[in-house]
Amino acid sequence: MGVAVAEKPKGKEKDERRERLLRLLTYEVVDGRPIYYRGYKKALELMLSGEQPEESMGASFWHSDLLASLIWFLKNELGSAYRVVGGE
Repeated sequence: MGVAVAEKPKGKEKDERRERLLRLLTYEVVDGRPIYYRGYKKALELMLSGEQPEESMGASFWHSDLLASLIWFLKNELGSAYRVVGGE
């Protein structure tokens, strides 16, 4: 029984992948210069090392569960006088 091993990108292919990932991590472009999200270097390093993007993102299961619990609590305590929303 064999094991499939993915080869690491080399040369031009590696540069193209890096550029594509940098575009994903760009917040906005001002005067032709990209402004990246905070922590982009760590995220780029993780993604280039073969980890999945989800592994380097901040909203884990525990984070989402905590946020949902907090929203539920606030909605029950504040009633209909206030609207409780979640997001970034």
